[in-house]
Amino acid sequence: MIYEEIILSVVAFIGSAGIIATSLTYYFDKRKQIKLNEQQLKEKRYQHILALMCSHLNPEYTGYFDWEGRKSNPNNFKKELEVEWFYSVMFASDDFVKALKEFIQKPDNTTYAKAVIAMRKDLWNEKTNLKPEVINL
Repeated sequence: MIYEEIILSVVAFIGSAGIIATSLTYYFDKRKQIKLNEQQLKEKRYQHILALMCSHLNPEYTGYFDWEGRKSNPNNFKKELEVEWFYSVMFASDDFVKALKEFIQKPDNTTYAKAVIAMRKDLWNEKTNLKPEVINL
């Protein structure tokens, strides 16, 4: 009788531990997938924003950038950047949101470099030693 109770207790414990382990694995896998999706979204959005900023500063590059099969119209770069800025408040870092707004208000090499540095930091969470003059063409 005592052995049966011990065996039942052990089986119940193992079953409970298995359920908990499975639940935790599911939770962490789901969280990891969400972070991966978020990272991929940021990379895509930042590529588009980078292309718009570069084309806005250097219109001769306009024909080289392609965003999901469509070309941007040089007359709409500022408006497209404003729309991207509205979207960026959902996913981008505070530093990037501020830097992009500054670029939209005053598009030049310095504000471009600030936005690029903020992008890099947001995407890869690393400091950079690149100076704005190195980032500009």
